[in-house]
Amino acid sequence: MATIRTSWSESRPVLGLDIEARPGPWGGKDFTFRHMLSLALGYSGDAISYLAPGFLKYELERAIMPLREGNLLVVAHNARYDLNGLNGMMMKLGLQPLPPQLVCDTWADVMKHGFMFSKSLGNMAQRFGVPSKGHMSEVDWERVYEGDPEALEKLKLYNCGDVSTVLALRVVLLERGILKPPRRWAP
Repeated sequence: MATIRTSWSESRPVLGLDIEARPGPWGGKDFTFRHMLSLALGYSGDAISYLAPGFLKYELERAIMPLREGNLLVVAHNARYDLNGLNGMMMKLGLQPLPPQLVCDTWADVMKHGFMFSKSLGNMAQRFGVPSKGHMSEVDWERVYEGDPEALEKLKLYNCGDVSTVLALRVVLLERGILKPPRRWAP
């Protein structure tokens, strides 16, 4: 389990997190609600836990227990999207919201770069020599929404791949000195 020093006397476990979502019901005008499809989370070097589409309330509650226990560093790419989406899904299911988290965001916390490169996860992985996270085409997503078994397996690999990629990307960005310090996220 990887850790990060957050002060001279403390280290925290590092937990990678990624959600995948699809468009949900129409909300009027140009607004569409989202629906969380899946969740992947894991510690560097450990197996990644995965909740597939159709997960049950108790499965989600069990999966996020490390986030409830605190004392973690949560790593995500566009963490606000992932944590806000996860928190919203939990409230939608009648679960207690997430507590505040210490977060490292490999999208938002990269030092200013003058828009000289894309900060998409796939692009940053390639740019900084991190193994590829995979790709989902528009057709793949349509097949996931239809429940196609092959597409659902591809979604699992993609979602878990995002977690592995973001954990490895964090290490490289820290080594290069271009990642800002972690900060607090609160619901």
